This record gives sequence, structure tokens and C-alpha cells, in this order.
Amino acid sequence: MAARYFARTNPELGLYGDDAFTSSEVDCWIDYATTDLTTTDDDKFAAAIDEVNTHLRLRTSLVGHDIGLADAVAWATLAGMVVLLCSSMGLLLKSFLLVNPSWVGIISSNKRIKYKFVSRWWFYLESLDAIKEARTHLPQEVKEDVREACPSPVVKMNLV
Repeated sequence: MAARYFARTNPELGLYGDDAFTSSEVDCWIDYATTDLTTTDDDKFAAAIDEVNTHLRLRTSLVGHDIGLADAVAWATLAGMVVLLCSSMGLLLKSFLLVNPSWVGIISSNKRIKYKFVSRWWFYLESLDAIKEARTHLPQEVKEDVREACPSPVVKMNLV
């Protein structure tokens, strides 16, 4: 994954942590995000989000005390930025819906109450300038696909 390479070759950014243990935790969360959070099975997705929600109960970030690579990859997976990353590498995955409809169903409804810790994390990340900047790199046709797929004004307002 390009994100891992970038983080490892630029340790001054602190995206991978300061020690081997933290780096391992980051790797675990990246693997979890890119596997469990990409499922299209509603029950499996709910279980995966519940796991993240439980983990974030007393935390602001997935690993350590600061937002890092694990958070960025998990956010990107939920936000559908994986499609953008893949398309920039010449591998357009059109069959992968840009935003997981199960996630949209959670974040844009009363289910946010059940998943309040992961919702808090999501909206915190969405407020960060770096995330807002990342959203500007979505191609216009992708933004239009998201607007059509996501009836929620919560999701739409975060598209620039």
C-alpha cells in the first residue's frame, strides 16, 4: 500500500508511531480497515463498526494520542477514497460503491447514537483541514455519484 510506504519513508511525519509496537498497531488497523470495513454484508459491517466504536470509546484516535495513518486509512476506506487512490494507480474499481451504504446508513441516521464513539471520531476527522483537502481531490463525476448514492445532507455537505 502506497500509504504505508509513504509513512515509513517519511518518519519525521510521525504517521507510523515512534516504536515497533505502535507501528504494528497501525498495521493492524490498516489491515482491519481495508478488509473488515469494506464488506458489503450489512451484518459483518455492523460488527466491524461496532468493534471500532468500542475501541474508540476512550480514545480520540485509533492508535496513540494523535490522528495518524491508521485513522487516515480507516477514514479513507469509509469515505470511499480507496476508489480515488486505486484510480490514480490505473486500477479503477467502478464496482466498488464510493461510499459504503451501510456507513451512510449509520452516519446519516439515528444509528449514530448507537455508534456514538465512531461517529465522534468520524466528525472530528471530517473537521480537519487535511481531510477537507483530501476531499477536494475527488473527481467531479465521483462527487456526483456520491450525491446520488447518499441522500443525507451530512454526507453531501462534506463534498466540496
